[in-house]
Amino acid sequence: MRRTLEKAANCVLGRSSPCDVPKRSPSQSPCSLRPCGADFLNVLAGDLYLFVVAAMFLSVMACSGPTLQEQKTQILNNKIHFDGLTVQAFLETWGKPAYTHRERMQFYTLDDGNSIPRFRVPMGEAPQGWSTKIISEDSTFFGYPDRGELLGFADGLLVYREQVSAAEIHSIGKTWAREDLFKTRLETPVPVAPAK
Repeated sequence: MRRTLEKAANCVLGRSSPCDVPKRSPSQSPCSLRPCGADFLNVLAGDLYLFVVAAMFLSVMACSGPTLQEQKTQILNNKIHFDGLTVQAFLETWGKPAYTHRERMQFYTLDDGNSIPRFRVPMGEAPQGWSTKIISEDSTFFGYPDRGELLGFADGLLVYREQVSAAEIHSIGKTWAREDLFKTRLETPVPVAPAK
């Protein structure tokens, strides 16, 4: 029995039998003979860290979207779609809109990628082509009556575009001005500082 205990005292956890492992000197750590669990976990954690950093870098690069110059070119060429066009690109390309409105708004996301703001849908009805997704964000709206364009942005990105008559844009602009008169301080959105 005593001999078995001595063999057990010489063991280092692993696949070898107790007799295969030499007795270590007091100055050696158990991990110096063969990789221990802690060393293995440190190596695994290091590899996992590198993988996570690389994945984050690639996702940021993939989500960065078109540059401001590319966005302005798309707008000038009338290739306006919903993949990363920003407020700044429209302001620099088309200039200041006749009507600007900011409020927290719900958008109904459609199958074609466009979204419709709640105020453009009759009460109690669902918009045609609605994919059952809703975006609810602080939003900015631009009305360009001379172009016949009504644009909506959520988080600074274009999510809504509708081509309507100038008279309808003027009517919507007047409605926004009336609503702004009766907003409380809590309902008034914080102005966005322009990008530099």
